[in-house]
Amino acid sequence: HTEEARKAAGVLAVYTGEQLMRTVKPMHATLVHFKGMKAAMQPCMAVDRALWQGEPVVAVVAESIHQAIDAAQLVEVSYEPQTAVTDMETALDPATPVIHPELGDNLCFSREIDEGEFEESVKSSALLVERVFRFPRHTGVCLEGRSVIGDYSRADNKLTVYISHQAPNMVQDCYARLLGLKESQVRVVCKDIGGSYGIKTHVYGDELATCAI
Repeated sequence: HTEEARKAAGVLAVYTGEQLMRTVKPMHATLVHFKGMKAAMQPCMAVDRALWQGEPVVAVVAESIHQAIDAAQLVEVSYEPQTAVTDMETALDPATPVIHPELGDNLCFSREIDEGEFEESVKSSALLVERVFRFPRHTGVCLEGRSVIGDYSRADNKLTVYISHQAPNMVQDCYARLLGLKESQVRVVCKDIGGSYGIKTHVYGDELATCAI
């Protein structure tokens, strides 16, 4: 419910994922070096379902960041909790909900490595050690955060994207296709970006939504 947020001081616009779908095509995010990788179509902001913790559901545009934050507090979201799938060992069990029914199961991709005579080596080994290692949730964390500015020129229908990213050519290609523009209409500027650790190698929905707005 965004009615109160739209009335707040300094607010210029409030967007939901459903509204942005009119401007932004959903992404099909796969990696070619992961053979057979499956992925569902992903809108730039949640539509009907939020599929992961922290997924954006609304964007507030205001005259200042403080007014935007205040207005965002007025947005009311009604969530109906669904069963979470968090265990890789049971993700493929028939009793486990399928997160993306259109994909058929929860398997993203598989890779099999067959090198040497493994079974024979195990049988002839003097000692066999088995261990299960569990790691907490982790990610690459850069000192310099992700950031983006979308500067759209209505006169010549061109978008200039200033972004903290390490693959400007990919951003240009993806943004052009997803926003319905030609590559020649999208200019991407990446200045000093600092560290990346792979975090600044992908297209993110919130950055794309910012440029769409």
